[in-house]
Amino acid sequence: MRITDIKDFFYFCFQRTLKTCWILFRLMIPISIIIRIIQEFNVLPSISKILDPIMYICGLPSETSLVWITAMIVNLYGGILSLFAIYPSLSSPLSHAQLTVLLTMLLIAHTFPIELKIAQKAGVRLLFMFLFRFTCAIVFGAILSLIYNTFHLLQEPVHLSQVFILQDNIWGPQSNGKTFYPEKWNDSLGKYQHNHMLRELILGVDGENMGGISQGTTYQKTFTYNFIRSKCSSYGKALLIKKHSPTTSP
Repeated sequence: MRITDIKDFFYFCFQRTLKTCWILFRLMIPISIIIRIIQEFNVLPSISKILDPIMYICGLPSETSLVWITAMIVNLYGGILSLFAIYPSLSSPLSHAQLTVLLTMLLIAHTFPIELKIAQKAGVRLLFMFLFRFTCAIVFGAILSLIYNTFHLLQEPVHLSQVFILQDNIWGPQSNGKTFYPEKWNDSLGKYQHNHMLRELILGVDGENMGGISQGTTYQKTFTYNFIRSKCSSYGKALLIKKHSPTTSP
């Protein structure tokens, strides 16, 4: 093989790569900006109310509609984190069956703004793909819920626990920080003091199942975490916060 052939090959691959990246960037960057605006204006809770009847069909509490709409508009990770956010406010913990149904629906229908546009570029009709994935998620969720409830499978409640590492005293930019929170603004630095910034989930995104404990039971467990010296200097003040399920005492 001649050197010129090798150069032509890499030049061809480079051109194709740039073309593909340009197509993806044109889709992802504007959509990501729109998603960020939706998050900033806290529109998701209002949109999620539309899905309340669907969650009932799938045997899920209406509060979980926020989890699904977050996953569909943002991504799977946002949906799972919103699950942890709403879990303490649930009147009763989800059963293993309900959690399986919810996560199955998330796996089928998620990250619509980006994935549907990419699928459209591949030749699939956007509306068809949206309806197909959205409908399949509901159908699969309803079927799973029916099977679990009919045969009384996985009905034990899920008690989730999570340990967070947070960082305080981080100086950085903040839109309208000086206007709304002047006490946290430093004029000499021109920066805002951020606190409680999430740095790590010790138990991973899924958390840890605390088992079949009953209401009023105190759950205790010791966790050991090694801070790397180089990280400690940049992390500042670290806090450990444990989130409990609705039926466990703090």
